[in-house]
Amino acid sequence: MANWSLLAAGTWTTNFATSLTPTDPGSYAAGDLLLCFTCVKEGVTLTVPGGWTRLSPAVNTQTSQVIGKIAASGSETMPAIGWGGGNVTQMASCIAYRCSTGVPSLGSIVHASVDRVTTNTNNIVAPNGMSITVDNCLALFWGMRINTGSASTFTAINSMTNFTKRSEKQDDSLHFTGIVGDWFQTTATTITANAPAWSGTFNDGSQGTYSCFIALLAGVAAGNIGPTPWQDVGGMGSVVAM
Repeated sequence: MANWSLLAAGTWTTNFATSLTPTDPGSYAAGDLLLCFTCVKEGVTLTVPGGWTRLSPAVNTQTSQVIGKIAASGSETMPAIGWGGGNVTQMASCIAYRCSTGVPSLGSIVHASVDRVTTNTNNIVAPNGMSITVDNCLALFWGMRINTGSASTFTAINSMTNFTKRSEKQDDSLHFTGIVGDWFQTTATTITANAPAWSGTFNDGSQGTYSCFIALLAGVAAGNIGPTPWQDVGGMGSVVAM
């Protein structure tokens, strides 16, 4: 039985503004893990909200990031996320997870990660492969697709082997698509380079550009349960194991 489980996934929030606050997923309690996935169309860098933990690598810090918090209660204030300090086209989704053996401090939760990649294809494809050597990890694969045409609808985002789609949105007015999937591993399983892909089709026929990321979080031993302060861990689009 997997150590990690999904509690609730909030819907994607999108806007063109200086900041964005995602919806609260709810259904969590003190000690659970809250993850906020955020993407932006413009080539700007995320300003991590005070106390938040950046879990994706802080190398290519533009386009897509994930930040996290260990809940101190069943009602947390969602972060006001800002990219680049000005008006930008952005989106965010917050998802709550529980680990039966407890969530470790966010400073040590990352087991492995792969930084974001950018390609010009219809599909949202995973970055380079990632070696996972710890059982009971939570693997996360999230990404975005920028639609370039005036009638840019991204359709038919399919499920793929091992990963389950948790949150997805196509914003046709902003020509922007975001998606998050997870994989509750029981036995450590390496992710093959470029193997997972969210497939889809654009009705304007253009490829545009996209970036995608995988975060992999490892399960932890009992005794590490309990809320901790927010911490900053890493940047966007990556594979992380905790």
